[in-house]
Amino acid sequence: MSRRNRSRSSDRSIRASIAANKRWALEPDRRKATAPARKGFFQRFLDQVDRSLPGLPEDERYRRAESLQRAYFQSLALRSAKARRDAKPRRVSRLTDVGGACDE
Repeated sequence: MSRRNRSRSSDRSIRASIAANKRWALEPDRRKATAPARKGFFQRFLDQVDRSLPGLPEDERYRRAESLQRAYFQSLALRSAKARRDAKPRRVSRLTDVGGACDE
């Protein structure tokens, strides 16, 4: 990627961040504004339950969908922990004398 394209990409990211911050600063009810997205996200788990076990009572559908949602977030947490663990720099043991002290 050329330097010019990287700059444009970075600018685009910053512009998007500015727009998002302005949008949320002026939003009177954030919970109401995000309700359709949250509903759509949860519907994904309801659909998964319906495909696996059609005809369940409504309360059981919701209970199982909530379990699937918890499992989804737990798997994200596990992947995140693994990525952080894998990204840690490895410590190198030093066998050489540090600081000028001599062996006795």
